[in-house]
Amino acid sequence: MNFRTYEDLSIIISNNLYKIPSDVDLVIGVPRSGLMAASLISLYLNLPLTDLDSLLEGNIYKTGDTKKKENWITKPEEARKILIVDDSSMSGSTINKVRKRLKGTKYEKNTIFLVIFVTEESKKLPDMYFDICEWPRMFEWNYMHHKGLLKNACVDIDGVLCQDPTEEENDDGPKYKKFITTVKPRVVPSAKIGWLVTTRLEKYRKDTETWLKKNHIEYDHLIMMNLKSKEERIKLGNHGKYKGEEYKKIDDALIFIESSVHQAPIIANVSGKPVFCVDNNKFYQPTVMPKKGSSAREMFRKIVPLSVRKKAKTVKKLLKKDTREELLWNRRRNKLLESYRKRLINKDFSLITQNCIGGVIYDDLGLQFTSPTINMFIEDENFVKLVENLEHYMSIKPEKVTDSYVDPIDNNIRYPIIKIDDITINCLHSKDCNQAIDDWERRKKRINFDNIIVIANSWNLHENKKLIERIGKIKYKKIIFTYKDYNKDYCIPLEGDFWKLDERGILRPNLTDFMPNNSIYRYFEKIFDFVEFINKKEK
Repeated sequence: MNFRTYEDLSIIISNNLYKIPSDVDLVIGVPRSGLMAASLISLYLNLPLTDLDSLLEGNIYKTGDTKKKENWITKPEEARKILIVDDSSMSGSTINKVRKRLKGTKYEKNTIFLVIFVTEESKKLPDMYFDICEWPRMFEWNYMHHKGLLKNACVDIDGVLCQDPTEEENDDGPKYKKFITTVKPRVVPSAKIGWLVTTRLEKYRKDTETWLKKNHIEYDHLIMMNLKSKEERIKLGNHGKYKGEEYKKIDDALIFIESSVHQAPIIANVSGKPVFCVDNNKFYQPTVMPKKGSSAREMFRKIVPLSVRKKAKTVKKLLKKDTREELLWNRRRNKLLESYRKRLINKDFSLITQNCIGGVIYDDLGLQFTSPTINMFIEDENFVKLVENLEHYMSIKPEKVTDSYVDPIDNNIRYPIIKIDDITINCLHSKDCNQAIDDWERRKKRINFDNIIVIANSWNLHENKKLIERIGKIKYKKIIFTYKDYNKDYCIPLEGDFWKLDERGILRPNLTDFMPNNSIYRYFEKIFDFVEFINKKEK
């Protein structure tokens, strides 16, 4: 599945502006999503903007106080050339309709058509295009309004159609009942959903159905968890597996739309079908490729328009080579992850890490984050103090330092910083301090203080030997990746291949990057048997 985000749209437009003729004086957007692309182009080029109906009425949108370029036109008929923009094209039907409306008008001969995303088959239809994006495909701005997609989709409720309840709201009592009846929707799909699959309990069916009806969310089926209580659901701890099994049962369901980064790969592997995660705009492919005739391959028949299917002799013609290679790589990688998970015995542990390696390990093992240090990086003595007196720092709620710390090496990088008592924590992947504090507080409640594992590195300790030795003395199981060989049984020195200059010219380790030549292994997995380390009992 090819997926394009708002960010992709902006980057693709910016990188292709040079292709637009210099004598274009007016940009026209084809409603609705074409207007979005046209607006970006008009802003980049500082050109007047309008829509198709306004063009035919002789009107141009009014602008604010932004300085207009020289020779700014005030009427459409003054334009030397008019650029008509749409976001995507498959069959060319929209282009034909626009051309039909312009036929016989004074604008017919001085217009050119630009489509941002086309297929190999449809690229000849407009005068210009910016990107080839083959089917099957989804766009961030309209996938929840795609009739052909949603009728064959399983969709989660909490996190997708509405926000997740907070810990306080999720009491399996009056607060939770109030939440599910009053929460505001995040999105209201304009097409009917095939199956709503949720881990909400069956006893809340009536309240859920009432909320869906009140918010005009249409669906064919509502599948809920048939358990008596939240405690029973937590004890089972199989949210992802449950959704995957339900998804697998439904032959006509071709995609699952999920919010949890943790659950998405589990759902894909259990069901053998693709999952789209809204929290990170990422597709998760199943471990095993669908067999010929399976429901997953029916995605092409049911979603791809007939006009395109007739032009494609095989499914492979619809799939780009790199897409097929990605599916094969995912299959091999998922088999490796499956082997890790089968070997894992010690599953109730908490990783306290200095950087992103903790989140990577949790994801690879398919486990819930049971540590607040996920998506943070903690440097120098701040980290050493944390692991020396962990329970003390976990008893204190973090405070805001700044929402937008400017990286001293790269001024384009900004991130929030929070503090706990006398230590500071860098929240590189949080949008602001409030989100960082909420994530920290929620995840620290899951810590197992009887099974702490510490993973540190010498470069975030600035190669300070005293700090390295202090970590060596803590009571928890620990490992430190190091630049030098410190000759310690808790240190793993990294050789030259593990280091590279990043885009900022900084020498840093490749630890969590994948090795070259399409390898399914991350660098750290080749020198560190992390499953054995986690399973190993401290003497």
